[in-house]
Amino acid sequence: MTTLPKTLLLIMFIASLPLQAESLNGHRVKVKYNREDVSVLTKTITASDDVNPDISDFRVFDFLDMRYSIDFKENIVSIIYTGIHDYYHLQVGKDDRFIFRDVDDTLNDITWVELIWNNSMLAGIRRSDITVLNKNDFMIEVGTAVCSATHDSFQDWFFHADTECHDDDSSTGYLNQIKVRVHFSNENTTNAEARAAAERAEERKRADEERAARVAELRKISDPDFSMDGHTIETRWKESAISTSSHRVVVTASDHVNPDIDDFSTLPNSEKPDSYFWDIDFHEQNIVMSFSGVDDYHINDSSGFNFYGNIGTMPEILGVEVIDTGFLPDGFDPNLVTVDEYNNVYVDLKGANIGYNDIVKIRLFFAKTPELPNTDEDNSNINGFSNVGLITRSFDTHKIKVKSWKVKTGDTKEFLNEVTVNASDEVKFDVEDFTIYTEESSPTANWSINLHEDVIALTNTSNNYMHTTSAGFSFEDVDDTMPDILGVIAFHNYYAPTGFDPSLITFDANHIYVDLKGSKCSLLCHFEESPTRYKNRIILKVIFAVDYPRVDTLLNAIESVNAVNFPSHKESYIHRWETSYKRYYPTSNNYLKVENNTVYMEGDDYEGLVNSGTLDTLYETYNVPATVDTLQSFEGHNIYVNYAFNHLSEDDPKRIKGEKTVTVNSKINPDIRLFKPYPKHDFINWDINFKKDTLDLIYRTNISTTFSSGDNKIGFNFVDVDHTMPDILNVSMADSNYSMPGFDPSLIVFDKDNIFVDLSGVYCTELVNETHNYCPNADSPTGRNNIISLKVEIDLSLGQKRAQVDTKRIDALFDVLETKYSVYFPDHKESYFLEGSTDYVRYYASTDFFLKAKDNKLYFEGGEFNIESDRGALDSMYLLYDIPDFSRIDLLFDAVELKYPSLFPSHQESSVLDGGYYGRYYPTTKNYMGIKDKGSYAWGDSFDGVVYTGTLDSLYKEYNIP
Repeated sequence: MTTLPKTLLLIMFIASLPLQAESLNGHRVKVKYNREDVSVLTKTITASDDVNPDISDFRVFDFLDMRYSIDFKENIVSIIYTGIHDYYHLQVGKDDRFIFRDVDDTLNDITWVELIWNNSMLAGIRRSDITVLNKNDFMIEVGTAVCSATHDSFQDWFFHADTECHDDDSSTGYLNQIKVRVHFSNENTTNAEARAAAERAEERKRADEERAARVAELRKISDPDFSMDGHTIETRWKESAISTSSHRVVVTASDHVNPDIDDFSTLPNSEKPDSYFWDIDFHEQNIVMSFSGVDDYHINDSSGFNFYGNIGTMPEILGVEVIDTGFLPDGFDPNLVTVDEYNNVYVDLKGANIGYNDIVKIRLFFAKTPELPNTDEDNSNINGFSNVGLITRSFDTHKIKVKSWKVKTGDTKEFLNEVTVNASDEVKFDVEDFTIYTEESSPTANWSINLHEDVIALTNTSNNYMHTTSAGFSFEDVDDTMPDILGVIAFHNYYAPTGFDPSLITFDANHIYVDLKGSKCSLLCHFEESPTRYKNRIILKVIFAVDYPRVDTLLNAIESVNAVNFPSHKESYIHRWETSYKRYYPTSNNYLKVENNTVYMEGDDYEGLVNSGTLDTLYETYNVPATVDTLQSFEGHNIYVNYAFNHLSEDDPKRIKGEKTVTVNSKINPDIRLFKPYPKHDFINWDINFKKDTLDLIYRTNISTTFSSGDNKIGFNFVDVDHTMPDILNVSMADSNYSMPGFDPSLIVFDKDNIFVDLSGVYCTELVNETHNYCPNADSPTGRNNIISLKVEIDLSLGQKRAQVDTKRIDALFDVLETKYSVYFPDHKESYFLEGSTDYVRYYASTDFFLKAKDNKLYFEGGEFNIESDRGALDSMYLLYDIPDFSRIDLLFDAVELKYPSLFPSHQESSVLDGGYYGRYYPTTKNYMGIKDKGSYAWGDSFDGVVYTGTLDSLYKEYNIP
């Protein structure tokens, strides 16, 4: 085999590169139009000899109808002015120019550019207007170009600054063309540059292919129909990946509005904020960022946009695609567009040169959510199926008080009109002709109010009002029968009155306050696209608290006893705005579904939708405590947070600074975003998150800070404001790896309801010296040492402790002891808990004797036993007296019910049946199942006598009963 010399191979390699071509065909060319050094329009295309023109509508100024077509043919560039019509002329008269660039440096060096004279030549263009800027760029100045439909000679143009564009001899019919020939050297500047350019092109091609493959995969696994329309999105400009925002806007995305955010300034506090304007549009799955500022600028360090759905209503974002519209900024790197685990989308513009009309467009890929299989069965009348319930979160049938109000002195509300209604989904309007003011001299605008499911719709029916001061509506859950309110989102704001500000909406657990300050609607608020044909409707979606942890505990229990139908543990989800809470098991194609306080099963193993029982019934069956959400957890409790100077007296007005009360929700992270210790200072912010029994404080400000020193006690107070949590037993560090320098956990002070996190000595600095640590930390989840993570040990409530006592089995033991030791226990008595205790007892007055179960032991007390007499562990007593494990047997019964719903329909309670069986009776089918002498039996109308079904131990194993 002949081996070629390395030198010859190198020559052959270089010869194979497209750098020797003197044709623009196949190369990427950027066309830029500048006016006085400001970029007006930029477009990047791949030149093609087979396309004419390559750019058909290069529209420089829309409002002037100034546009061109541009074509590349071999090494010829043709620019044709196409914005010609009567009573209009092109006379630029400005410092305008075209700039052409070999984007990837894949062409030979540009040596000179020749102006080609032709019969369509645009008047005013001269050879001196063409300049080669460098080996990759050349410029054509068009400041003296002239074209008009009103004059017919060069002399007229010379004297009147206009010339007739129309010319019958021209190949285009007009004098409107600039044609140039680009001359190249025989090679690129150096072979090294050639190789580097080729490598860059190859690397770009490889990256493009990888991104294309990733996008193709994302298209397969993502939801093509999901839209951001109607979802609340927070937009921030971040000066670095670890800093807080210098500007933040929250909007409800709308597919009917473009842009959603107009003139978003990345530097709102600068002397020229309009120099850095961007328009941002959310449409379906796309986010479009269009630069509309007046000055070009370069971004050296990591800076860019951060988008976040600040109420967790959107599915998981699986990935993102950058869509090249031809207007991407120079230097923009698509690899810097990322998504994190919290659905934060980051568009980092590091290295980009930003110019007018630059556009960054991205598409988000949202996770699919499995849908329920289709069924022809009408399940609308299944037991317990109504529009009211824990999961449905509906106003329907609840008593709601609607009041109007205005602000008097300070922030005090004066309530005016009021009406109380039982909300109904069956009526169009729950309240009609409701007015805010009572005085005849005040505006008498009428409003219609509809409470439908979890939505409040306010419609101004008089279309004639204006509010310059705070006034509006309040809504109250009168009987406190609904779940706590966690959030209120303003939807479809393009139908809302002009000036309506959703950020003025406030709420607590049972109230919503809608402030109309700054809004108005008159005859001029006509809007044809609105359902009412006016901008007069405010639509609010209310987010209610749901006891998800308790529901999840129940679903976990159902999984454990029915592993065949529901194999392996799955996470629960709510699909978009559906009211059902469900789990999907792809292996069996079955669903567990919770809706309207009822658990349903559906899928391949079931005929239609099978009702398994109400939540309350199943909670009792599976022994899921009613207070599971507070079981050593902050979940569901109201926590008052303040930033305070605790060394000051409690009545000192300077003691408390920033403050906020939050209902802890495991589905929201963080529970408090960007908490401001000093409300008047936007630049200091903390995120605060409660995770079961963990409290995280994350310092989000990217400035050097020292919090306190000396005897000052400055920090955060956390208060169980309603005293609904069990006692706090201890507070310690959960994770100190990313803690703030100087934090001392020994300074934490707590009692049963309060925690004070002392920040004395805590600092965060960007400087490094012998005495200071360094705040940035690449290993930290936030990129900094700015997380104070605390473990809070919470006691169980008395009710929770009692729920853990197996009273059914203890009662069976007491029954046996009554029979065996009748001299001490002469007659049957009922058991009860001693007051304030988990001691479970029976008292026999005739003998002054107690049977007591305490701390998993059996005690005799009274009579000859003056004090508690320890008789042994309860487990030993159960074995000694052969007491069945009723809780475990009940789990077995539940599993049989789930597997054979046609024989044992709906859940029934266990009891002692005739013949000494412990079992259940099903009146619908007149069937029984029961346990006796460690064997299992079934009998009734569906069976031929009493059928033995196996031993308890074998059935425990078959049904996977723990």
